[in-house]
Amino acid sequence: MSANSLEKIKTANTVLLALSEEADLDALAAAFALSELFRSVGKKPSILLDKKHYDEKLKALFPPGSNKFIQENEPGSLVLTIERINSSIKEIRWKEENSKLNIYITAENSNLNEKDLIIKRTGSSADITILIDLIDPKKLGNYYELNKDSLSDDRVVSLVYEGEILPIISQKALTLIQGLEIELSQQAATYLLGGIYWKTLNLTNNANSSILITAGNLAKKTNDISEAINIANIKLEQSEIKILQKLNSEMQDRGDGVFTCIVDELSLMPSPRLFNRFFASLPMKKGRAIIAVFGSKNTKESLVLVKPIEKSVRRIIEQKFESRSIPEGLVIMIKSEPQVAMTTILDVLNPKPEIPKVPKQEITPKEIDPLAAATDIPEPLDLEKLSSTEPLKDNY
Repeated sequence: MSANSLEKIKTANTVLLALSEEADLDALAAAFALSELFRSVGKKPSILLDKKHYDEKLKALFPPGSNKFIQENEPGSLVLTIERINSSIKEIRWKEENSKLNIYITAENSNLNEKDLIIKRTGSSADITILIDLIDPKKLGNYYELNKDSLSDDRVVSLVYEGEILPIISQKALTLIQGLEIELSQQAATYLLGGIYWKTLNLTNNANSSILITAGNLAKKTNDISEAINIANIKLEQSEIKILQKLNSEMQDRGDGVFTCIVDELSLMPSPRLFNRFFASLPMKKGRAIIAVFGSKNTKESLVLVKPIEKSVRRIIEQKFESRSIPEGLVIMIKSEPQVAMTTILDVLNPKPEIPKVPKQEITPKEIDPLAAATDIPEPLDLEKLSSTEPLKDNY
């Protein structure tokens, strides 16, 4: 993170930690750790997290505690501004009647002009917003629409991991904490370690030396790593286990750097959290992309989940389709049955080379020189020779 971004966070009093509704456990762990630490240094943090995604299972892993939560459709306030007031205000009254709210404002020595009244909506703005595993604030949906003013470029910082190795937001959050020179608490260390455990399946999958060193340092900061391991081992429902088994059994290597699977059953469509877990559990394949298609021939609609391995794949998909970004990839809805949807995606990733078209040549009649053509006229037959009694010579 740049020095400018660090300075913005250091000087901010109120901080919003913004998570998309598809946030996985790694991103949640980073948000709760940062919230804990920001409070410890006197800041006022809040977490943008929809209640429907913060269920009892997650509350057991990440207790609400003193955290302040903001909803996507957080109700804001209306601000009434009256310009060009020449005298002091005598009285302000309000009355509710017939499902309406009437506000009465009376000035001391002059009448107020309704043309000078300005009404604006103000949302739950913060001095600085940290987008966790997000780059574009527009991905925050309704919250962005209601709070555009507080989400300008100069008031937004993105906490993302764009490296080629497994993207672990908890590891990135630790780097931010160190840059801010904030003392790491035991609870924050536990959250971050839990995020790393979850993303690497307890350090058994895709854990390189950097991740192992980070995990080791975090383990020293917490007295009991079992709490962190509990985050990684969040119990899956039987239906979720069935989905993972189906995805793993259907995955095929096409041999062109693209790995695919089709699940022709909409009831097995994974939640965003499970989708992230599935892709995180796959070995780091050398290739271009992993594609999973869920759909039904009856509904003629398919959900396509794409995990780009090469950055170029993400650019191609975002240019060609209306997609939704989630931590581990992209989500696309295609109105066709699963097999057709898969073919549509593959045709975009592997376009057939175009056969160069040969320009059509128009054949124009050759111009004839009348003088030259006249010289080609054969000589007339000698009729006298033809009438002679001598036999004709066979010229053949």
